[in-house]
Amino acid sequence: MDFAQTFQIAGSILGAYGSYASGRSDSTQYLMKAKAEEYNAGVARYMGEQALKASMAEQLALRRNQRQFQGSQRAAIAQAGIGTGGSAADVVGQSTTLAELDAMNLAYEGAARFRAALTQADLDEANADSYRYGATAAKATGNIGAYRSLLSGASAIWGRT
Repeated sequence: MDFAQTFQIAGSILGAYGSYASGRSDSTQYLMKAKAEEYNAGVARYMGEQALKASMAEQLALRRNQRQFQGSQRAAIAQAGIGTGGSAADVVGQSTTLAELDAMNLAYEGAARFRAALTQADLDEANADSYRYGATAAKATGNIGAYRSLLSGASAIWGRT
């Protein structure tokens, strides 16, 4: 074996190792990205749950304030001596209806924020799956590159003998 063949063998081995190491490195990067996406999905789910809880708290506060306001309305109507029927009852009824519509809007907004957060979490999880697939593919690509380098070197050496 002459020096040229020795250098060709060394070059093939180094090329193979380079391909293998590159595949492992790329795979690690993909796995780190997958972990980040999984974390993001967890945060999105948490934020969705918090949006629902905040919406419920806002609805309770609105209803509590409405009950206090209705009490004040009734007291003012009674103090004015105009009676609790007719237009006075209509005013109290209308404010009750409007408050309930406001509460329903708050519930809808909370549900929409929750659904948006869950959708984002699902997208983050899909991205994580994609990155995990990329990690597997990167390893395979590195291995194939290593085999190719070794086989090319061996073929070149055997072609000379």
